[in-house]
Amino acid sequence: MSKNPTIIGSGPIIAKVEQDAGDSTPKSIDSEEHSATALEDQSSRLPRSRLVLICASLMVALFLTAFEQTSVSTGLPAISNELGSADSRAWIGTAYLIGSTASQAVFTRLSDIFGRMPMYMVGIGLFFLGSLLCGFAKSMGQLIAFRGIAGFGGGGILVCVMVIMSDIVSLRNRGKIQAVMGTAVIVANGIAPTLGGVFAEANWRWIFWVVCPPAAFAFIQTWFWHPLKPVIAKTKTKIGQIDYLGMFCQIASVIFLLIPISGAGSSFAWNSAKAIAFLAIGVLFFIAFLIVEGFYAKIPIVPLHLFKNRSLSLLFFSTFCTGAYYFSAVYYLPAFFQSVRNETPLASSLLLLALILTQVVTILVAGFVLTRYGRYNPLLWTGYAIYLIGAGLQTRFEASTSQVYIIGILIVEGFGMGWTLQTSLVAIQAIATHEDRAVATGVRNSARFIGGSFGLAICSNILGNPLHHSTVATAPAAALNLDHLMPANLVQENAC
Repeated sequence: MSKNPTIIGSGPIIAKVEQDAGDSTPKSIDSEEHSATALEDQSSRLPRSRLVLICASLMVALFLTAFEQTSVSTGLPAISNELGSADSRAWIGTAYLIGSTASQAVFTRLSDIFGRMPMYMVGIGLFFLGSLLCGFAKSMGQLIAFRGIAGFGGGGILVCVMVIMSDIVSLRNRGKIQAVMGTAVIVANGIAPTLGGVFAEANWRWIFWVVCPPAAFAFIQTWFWHPLKPVIAKTKTKIGQIDYLGMFCQIASVIFLLIPISGAGSSFAWNSAKAIAFLAIGVLFFIAFLIVEGFYAKIPIVPLHLFKNRSLSLLFFSTFCTGAYYFSAVYYLPAFFQSVRNETPLASSLLLLALILTQVVTILVAGFVLTRYGRYNPLLWTGYAIYLIGAGLQTRFEASTSQVYIIGILIVEGFGMGWTLQTSLVAIQAIATHEDRAVATGVRNSARFIGGSFGLAICSNILGNPLHHSTVATAPAAALNLDHLMPANLVQENAC
C-alpha cells in the first residue's frame, strides 16, 4: 500500500476507497444492528460503460441548472417591458440564488435518508416545475416566486450530482471525473447569457421553457434506469429520521438573511426597518438552528462537529472567500469593461472568455494531476497563491490598460480558480467521514453561494451607491437613466 498515492493527512488513498466502498450488501436500518440514527452505505462501483452513461446524464443536469441561473440576465429588459415592475427585476436572479442556497444542505442530508436518486429526481421535478411556471408567469411577483422554486430544485440537483459521483467513483479517480463534470457548469455560465439573449429576441418565455424537455428526459431516464443502491429501510423509519425543525430553521435563516444582504442598498436602505427586521429574524432562526443541531437533532441537517475539524473548517472558509471573489469578478468585470473602457458587450464577453476558458482547461488538468499523484494540498496552496496574485494584479486595471495585459491577468486568475474549484471538493470529501461526506459537500456548496451573495452585496454598495450619489449631485436629471448602458448581468445582480 505504500506505493499508492496518498492524500495529505488522510493516509493511503486506496485504503480510503476501500472504506468508502464497504460491503456491497444492503443492510436494513430496521435490523438489530442499526439504531434510528443509522445511515446506509450507498457506495457502488459501476462498469465503465454504465459509468460513462450516467456521468453524461448528470452533466446534462448540471448544465441545465447553471444555464438557467445565468441565461435570464440578458432577457431582463424584455421581461420587465412585458410584466412591468422594472425596479423588481433584479430579484428574478436573486430568487434563484436564494432558493439554490437554501436547498443544498437539506438535499444532501435527505439523500442520506431516502437515497441519492430519489432526491435527485425531486430536484429535477422542482426545477422542471419552476422553470415551466416561469414561462407562464403573468406578473413579476409570480415570476420571482417560480424562480425560487426552480432555484430550490436546481440547488438540489447540483449537490446530489456531486454526492452521487462520490458514491460511484473511487476517491483515486474522483479528481478527474469531478473535473470533467465541473466543466459543464463553467461552459454553461459562459454561453448562457448569449443564448438567453437569442431566446429573448424571439420570446423571453423560451429562456425558461427551453430547459424543460431535457429536464423531463433526465427525470424519465432516472425513473427507469438508476444504478445506485437503494436505501431499503421502511418508509416509517426514513420519515422518523428527518430533522424537521432543523430543516425549517436552516431554510428560514438562509432566506431571511440573504434577502436583506441581496437587496439592501438598492431595493431598500441598510438602516431601513425592513432590512433590520429581516436580519433580526434571520439571526434568530440561525441561532435556533444551531441549538437544534447541537442538542436535539438525532440526524442533524448540518452536524456541528464538522466545524471541529480544522481542515474542513479552513476549506469551508476558503470556499466562502473564493465564492465571494468569483461571483463578483464574473458579474462586475463586464461592467468595468463597458462603463470604464467603453467596450461593446461583445468585446466584454470575449475578454471574459480568457478567464472562463482558462478555468475550464485548468480544472481538467488539476483533476488529472490529482488523480495521478493523489495529493491535494500542493494543488490548493499553489492555486490559492496564484488566485491572490491575479486578484492583486487586477487592481491595476484602468481605462488605459492594454487588452493584452488584461487578458494576461485574467488567464492568471482563471488558472487559480480552476486549480482550486474541484480540488477543494475532492479534499472535503476525502477528509469527511463516510457518514458526513454528503452533508460536508452540501455545506461546501452553501458556503460558496453565501460567499457569492456577500461578495456581490459588498461590490454593489462600494460601486453602486457612491456612483449613484455622485451622479445625482452632478448630472442633469435626464442623464440619470443609465440602465441601457449597463450589462444585463449587472442589472440583474446589482441588488446582490
